[in-house]
Amino acid sequence: IWIPGFAGENILWQGLFLLGRSILWAIVALLVVLLLPNHSERVRKAVVEKTAVSIGLGLLTMVVAPLLLVVMAITIIGIPVSLLGVFVLALGWAFGVIVVGLEVGKRLVQAARQEWAPAVAAGLGTFLVTLVGNVIGVVVPCVGWMVPVLVGLLGLGAVLITRFGTQDYQTGGFDRTGAPLDRPVGLQPVEPVPVVEAPPAVEPPAEAAEAAEEAEKE
Repeated sequence: IWIPGFAGENILWQGLFLLGRSILWAIVALLVVLLLPNHSERVRKAVVEKTAVSIGLGLLTMVVAPLLLVVMAITIIGIPVSLLGVFVLALGWAFGVIVVGLEVGKRLVQAARQEWAPAVAAGLGTFLVTLVGNVIGVVVPCVGWMVPVLVGLLGLGAVLITRFGTQDYQTGGFDRTGAPLDRPVGLQPVEPVPVVEAPPAVEPPAEAAEAAEEAEKE
């Protein structure tokens, strides 16, 4: 079985390769979400609620970061730092793809009215995201590559704005107990102090007033 988009390769072997790669992605996603559930959830919230910001930051990172890494790699001292930067960037990209898969898996589970563990949902979603993205990229090579790239940019940006899921993107950190710092810092409203009215003045009796007038006349 042959198709022109595979450049002479057998579609059966190509399909098995894509299927095996997606299965590996699913296994890694399951382990990552199982070991880092809180980190994954924070990044997932950023993917859902800060989609445009995440894509923009991911695109900016992929444009600027390679240039900086190449400049750093020119010097001998900068080569280890450059290699470390490449590793961190690749790690962030992979983590982002897994978190996007987590969101897709959760939506599929909710649509099916089932209750699955987040790790299992992440495995299912990541499997579908990587498989569909790779198939589209192979079948439609002209524009199909945009699908996995957009997924990667979205995930990478969400990973960066949450610092690999270590802090919430809205609050910027957590306290010592692990609770998010979601309280606004600034002047707090002051409760009004109740005003106590003074008691009315007691008028002196009429007899006392007349006696006082007579005393003044004398």
